[in-house]
Amino acid sequence: MSEIVGVSGADPESLLTVQVVVRKGKAPKNVTVNMLDQLDIDKNNIQNDLLNQATNFGFIAVLAELAISKRDGLEQELEELKSVVYHEYKAGDYVATYGTKPTEKALGHAVIMDERVKQLNEDLIEAKKQAGLLSACKQALDKRKDMLMAINANMRKELESTR
Repeated sequence: MSEIVGVSGADPESLLTVQVVVRKGKAPKNVTVNMLDQLDIDKNNIQNDLLNQATNFGFIAVLAELAISKRDGLEQELEELKSVVYHEYKAGDYVATYGTKPTEKALGHAVIMDERVKQLNEDLIEAKKQAGLLSACKQALDKRKDMLMAINANMRKELESTR
């Protein structure tokens, strides 16, 4: 089964370039997707664009779902880690670290400031960005399909009217 290892992107100069590392089995594979190229419509080659639309959409849709799954997993992992850290501090780590008996509010702050929680929270923020970027790309490709169909229909009408 494939798993998204990472997505980086957001090159404002070229609309969006997404670098995806997909791990299938043990060998990671780098895939670069330039969304400007994916969203571009060549009026001189509409048929080719229509033929490739489903493949392009499917690829981005799968990546988006993998990114959403990764994000959801990290959200769950963060909640579990917060609980573990809370119980660690409550069991005595707080007194050893800070030298006083903790209040509930102090325990909450200690959990937020724990390095493990901070790191996982940063990972979650990145995963949310990845999922958002790929979901936006998926929506843009869906809109592109509608535009391709409209352009194709207009071209057929123009061709019929010249006969």
